[in-house]
Amino acid sequence: MVGFKKRIDMSVKKTNGNNPWVTRSSTKEDDHGRKAERQAARRLGGKLSPGSGNGGVKGDYTVDQFKIENKATIHESLSIKRDWLLKIKQESKEIGKVPALAIQYVDGQGTPKKNGSWVMVEESVFAQLIENQNEII
Repeated sequence: MVGFKKRIDMSVKKTNGNNPWVTRSSTKEDDHGRKAERQAARRLGGKLSPGSGNGGVKGDYTVDQFKIENKATIHESLSIKRDWLLKIKQESKEIGKVPALAIQYVDGQGTPKKNGSWVMVEESVFAQLIENQNEII
């Protein structure tokens, strides 16, 4: 096959470092999630978990006694997976924290849409919050 050249269109791939054969899964759609996570932690006065999402660190951020897993979407709906809840519950238990799942419906920059930020806790935790609060709002 004299004269055969394999053409690689680098404009389509995002490369990992200088290796054109290794591609990252990071896309514009992934960026809104990371941005939303940072913004939510900041709004709630939380501390981000360094390296969350890479398997070594538990949860995305901590706020007081809560360990929070954060999920964000640019779409109008988000399916909540039971595995997310079980995972954050187990991870929180290991470090003595209360599990929570934060959800944001965001724009492409990770900024929550109006009425688009929610935090989910186990029913037993919610009952304790109600019991210990005379007035929530």
